[in-house]
Amino acid sequence: MTYPETPTTTPPDAVATATASASVASASASSPSSPGPRRTSSKVVSTLAICAGAVLILGTVVTGGVSILRAASVHTGEVTASVAGVRTLDLDASAAQVTVSFGAVSEATLRVSGGSGADDWTLGRNGDRLVVASDRDIWARWGWLREPETVELVLPASAAGLDADLDLDSGSLRAEGDFGDLAVTLDAGSLRVTGTASDLTSEINAGSARFDLDGVVDARFAISAGSVDGALTGPTPSSIVVDVSAGRLDLAVPEGAYALTSDVSAGGFRHDLTVDPTSPHRVDVTVSAGSVVLRPAD
Repeated sequence: MTYPETPTTTPPDAVATATASASVASASASSPSSPGPRRTSSKVVSTLAICAGAVLILGTVVTGGVSILRAASVHTGEVTASVAGVRTLDLDASAAQVTVSFGAVSEATLRVSGGSGADDWTLGRNGDRLVVASDRDIWARWGWLREPETVELVLPASAAGLDADLDLDSGSLRAEGDFGDLAVTLDAGSLRVTGTASDLTSEINAGSARFDLDGVVDARFAISAGSVDGALTGPTPSSIVVDVSAGRLDLAVPEGAYALTSDVSAGGFRHDLTVDPTSPHRVDVTVSAGSVVLRPAD
């Protein structure tokens, strides 16, 4: 007797399990074995490091090249002029480091280092005036490939006592020696004058100035901005006039009694002077803003 065969049926749970296993295996096979984002980050860091190094190298090369070009553009020159009959020095300087002195020379000697050397400066006579000035505008003097100009003016010792008119637009000016009437204008930068003078007139529009002078009879300070320090020594001056619209003045003056007048609308005025309204030595102070300090010289 023959029995019909019963077909073998796979349980549904087994089919689902097998399908899931196959899917997992397929997904595992298609997935990369190493993380991509880490490789990308490493490449970015490496690229940035290379770029930074290249920038540093380029900066070093450019800096070195500029230094070489600036050194190659430096010129030194010297010019002279007679001082026979000269009564006044007229100096107009800007964007340079200038010194004025008296020494063992037979003629006024101007030495210039930097820029185009003495070609950019004038040393000459205008009647009884010795004129020193730069022929180049301020923007050309401050060219980024140029070294700062160093200017030295040496006057014969026999010219001591001449009047001087010193005008500084920017840079620095140092003057040392014996002068007669001394007029100074400072528009910017720094200025220092030491030695002697019979009369001092100063106009300070900006910057800083210092005066250490002996023997001044009349002194006038007009300060629009900036600062002035210094000391007047020797005999008691006949007059000291101070007008400060802004800025600061701190000045030591010879001991003695002064007839003092002051007009302070803003700012401050302080002094340690001996005051005598009958004194022939006068001090007049006007302060619109800023501060003024007057004290006896040590």
